[in-house]
Amino acid sequence: MVSSMVARYILMGVALSIIIIILGILAIPSTDDFSPDNPLYNGLQSFVLKYSVTEIVVQDLNSIGPRSLVFIIGPDKGFTSEEIETIRSYLARGGAIFLADDYGSGRDILDRLGTGISFYRGVLRDPIFMYRNSYLPRVEIQFDGERYRLYMNYGTAINISRNADGECLGRSSAFSYLELLSEEPGNVKRLEGPLCIFYRLYIGGGILYVLSDPSVFINSMFDLGESKTFIEKLTSPYRPYIVIDKWQISSYTALRSNVVSMLSLLADSIYRYALLSIGIILTYILIIHKKYRGANNQGCRDAGDKVIQELVEKHPDWDKELLRKLLGRRCR
Repeated sequence: MVSSMVARYILMGVALSIIIIILGILAIPSTDDFSPDNPLYNGLQSFVLKYSVTEIVVQDLNSIGPRSLVFIIGPDKGFTSEEIETIRSYLARGGAIFLADDYGSGRDILDRLGTGISFYRGVLRDPIFMYRNSYLPRVEIQFDGERYRLYMNYGTAINISRNADGECLGRSSAFSYLELLSEEPGNVKRLEGPLCIFYRLYIGGGILYVLSDPSVFINSMFDLGESKTFIEKLTSPYRPYIVIDKWQISSYTALRSNVVSMLSLLADSIYRYALLSIGIILTYILIIHKKYRGANNQGCRDAGDKVIQELVEKHPDWDKELLRKLLGRRCR
């Protein structure tokens, strides 16, 4: 009886531990840069929720319609030849892509699509038109007949070659400058502004937008300037998507993603009824069963006290405390 009771408590403990771990994973969000689930300063949760952005991987471009705008924000994993061809095919069908990057792997897309533009290896600064310091410069974008003022965050600028066949729609101010990165200490070079920060070009039947700073979309920058108004104008004719398989993710984010996917899969399958049954059983064990068991134990002890009293009256030399200990084992 004791061994079966111990086994039951062990199973209850294991089940409770699993539930607590799962609830903890669901409650604690990812803290990775640009993670759509990250509500902190460096995440994209505000952007994704406000515009109902659907998460996809690069290969999903083969199956989405042309009236779509796909955001590729701050990628830091390389693109394979197959993925570049998938992007090219999507653009040829009339799709639109918004690439926001500075020092990541977005240059792979620009180079291998033959756009004629690239990202400078440097930081854009503006000592006059800025938010809090010169590394947060204010820039202006002309789009669809409207002017939008945005703030960048340690972004860069776009280098436009002679064979580029597009149009610069956004620039920094005349007081800005690009602080070029150099491998030689103390050898700092500058490019004077205004510099291009937002570019549009047509590839096939599609459009490629290029912004030289992915931080415009993060939670801490999303409310500054006219970022929301600009993004709303940009996305209004499209259904928005975001590519999520081009970031280096932490082990916790990978675990959380797998847990959420598993729970979503189970919730949409026939096994949801089994999970509901398990939940009801656990509720019974943890609450109802405990309540009645406590009541039964109390009844057992009350009845036992009467028996002990009768035994001690008949046998005054018997140890009353020992009898209570023996009774206590029976009433567990």
